[in-house]
Amino acid sequence: MSETAAPPTIGVPYVPSPAQPVTEWSAAIYQEFQDWPTTKSGDWEWWDPDHLVLRIGSHLGAATEEVFISTSDDELTVAFGNWHTHLPDDGVYDDTDSFRAANAAKELIGDWLAGKVATAVYFSATDGWCGSKFLENPDDREYLADIASIESFNPTRVEVRRARKADWRFFDIVDGHLQEAPQKPGRELKP
Repeated sequence: MSETAAPPTIGVPYVPSPAQPVTEWSAAIYQEFQDWPTTKSGDWEWWDPDHLVLRIGSHLGAATEEVFISTSDDELTVAFGNWHTHLPDDGVYDDTDSFRAANAAKELIGDWLAGKVATAVYFSATDGWCGSKFLENPDDREYLADIASIESFNPTRVEVRRARKADWRFFDIVDGHLQEAPQKPGRELKP
């Protein structure tokens, strides 16, 4: 590119065309999601030839915490509720991975949007982020209270996040035990 040429526009609506080239991986992931009804409420963005992002901010007409799907670095990254994962999660990539990764993502996102799963986001007394984890069973208080992996960050509270913010729950962590806590405006981590 010459010094006077404008850099390519990024983070714009994606429309498959030569003006917005993508890698084979990104094109395959895009194709895998085209007929999935949940993506109809989302928007695809083009970031560069190796990076598409799908943002889903509503489900069945109701606003939700935003779900992000990214194709960067020939991985499928799914993020929601201040948590993320890379798919396929076995770390082995081949020509069938776009199908496997997309199906795993659809199941995960479907469970999130349906309220079947949640995330736990831990904070310190100064509201610093301490860590996040995925909750297959959001009502399992024992797993929620298990903070051994982040104990050195001194978490003092946890938010149990679901797709609908009205369904979030808040707990203080006192002597290793959870105590229900009211939401305090502005305490939650901003997405």
